[in-house]
Amino acid sequence: MISGLERRAPRGILFGLGCLFTAAAMAAPAWTLDSLLGELATVRTAQARFTETRTLSLLDRPLASSGTLHYQAPARLEKRTERPKAERLLLDGDTVTVERGDPPRQRSFRLDDAPELRALIEGLRATLAGDRTTLERHYRVVLLGDRKQWLLSLDPIDARVRRFVRAIRIDGAGTAVTGVAVDQANGDRSVMDIAPATR
Repeated sequence: MISGLERRAPRGILFGLGCLFTAAAMAAPAWTLDSLLGELATVRTAQARFTETRTLSLLDRPLASSGTLHYQAPARLEKRTERPKAERLLLDGDTVTVERGDPPRQRSFRLDDAPELRALIEGLRATLAGDRTTLERHYRVVLLGDRKQWLLSLDPIDARVRRFVRAIRIDGAGTAVTGVAVDQANGDRSVMDIAPATR
């Protein structure tokens, strides 16, 4: 025979455990945009490998490329494409340098001369630098997920930029960016998968 006290014990234990879990959840800090950008701002240098697939409306099949990415806070970002052919893109402050061909030919220009490109670049660079002010100057920003797996949605504010870029989506885990997708207004799309560089 089971007494009334014994019948009530499991419910009491479950209630107690529920209170503990609720208290733990309340004690855990909320994951916010400031949380993410604060953590990203602690990363001073990073290296990674990328594979990129570009889907262009003028082509029958996607274009694939791969190479390495190098970041140095707060404003230097280098993309070295190795396949299908060598190319180097360097963003250093407000200067963009593109190097391609064999032998390599180099040209440079200022971001002030290409405001649409500036918005696109700052979407990624300001995210890496944890620079909320710059990010929100160019985009409406929405953060989804948690620290283990997050998604940053960037929608351009400026009408001139929206004629070029419809949206940017940046995926990450902790302080690592794991993917960048760019949807252009003309229907073209690029998706970059990013993984830590192995030595």
